[in-house]
Order: sequence, then structure tokens, then C-alpha cells
Amino acid sequence: MGYKRELEVAAASLREMHKRGIRILPGGDYGFAWMPHGTNANDLQYFVDYIGMTPKEALLAATRLGGQIMQRPDELGQLKAGFLADIVLVDGDPLQDLAVLTDPAKIQLVMKDGVIYKDCATPVPAQAALHLDGADSPLQEQGVREAIAEMS
Repeated sequence: MGYKRELEVAAASLREMHKRGIRILPGGDYGFAWMPHGTNANDLQYFVDYIGMTPKEALLAATRLGGQIMQRPDELGQLKAGFLADIVLVDGDPLQDLAVLTDPAKIQLVMKDGVIYKDCATPVPAQAALHLDGADSPLQEQGVREAIAEMS
């Protein structure tokens, strides 16, 4: 059949599944020459290009639907009080450009279970750090306040 035809058939099937409301999630086997570790964020753009999802639908497939499929919908995949604090903060708007998730320079913070594994940069600029009341970056602080208000 050939790879090109296989991709066409798979994409058509996945588009139909998506139209019918069947959950489609990113993920697969990584760590090979053709799919090295750290490239899984590319899947989100593939969902847009080949399945017809919007960037928001692709992000929800990777987050909220991931929590559902792992049978942990009340603790994974959303920014909500009581959920595990798994967060990736990027410099950009992935709803406008999913490529910000594939550029290591754009990934400003990685938090897993509330523990920060990568902070904003090395060295960390004070204006990029997350702050709350009394901080010195009012525009960033407003964004943090709004995110926390949405979680409440």
C-alpha cells in the first residue's frame, strides 16, 4: 500500500472518528530514530493537520482526555483545585501556534506533581518568575490571579 497511502487512509478514518465524537488521544512509541524522545508535542500539530482538530481540541485531547482515559478524570489533565499540579508554561500562545510546545527555548516552566523541574531560564530572570501578591510584575501577576480565579 505504501506509507503515503497508509497515512491518507488513517487520516480519513481518524477524521471520521473525530466527527462522530470518538475520543482520539496523542501518544505512542518514542525513542526511535524516526520518533525520538522529546518530539511528542509534534503529535498535536498532526492532529490539526491530519484529523482536522482545532489547536484547542488537540490540547484538550492531550490533557483532559488523557486524565479520563487513565481513569483519573478528577485529578489529572486540568488546572483545578485538588488536581495534581502538572503544568507546562510556554512563551507564546499554543492556541495560535502549537510550535511553541516543540521549541525548548519557549518552554519556560515544567512542573510535575507540584515540583518544578525546569524554571523559566538559567539564570532565572525575576520578571519571568511566577509571583503572587506583592510581586514586582503587575501584568504577569494579573495573569496568575486570573488563572487562579478560574480554578476556583
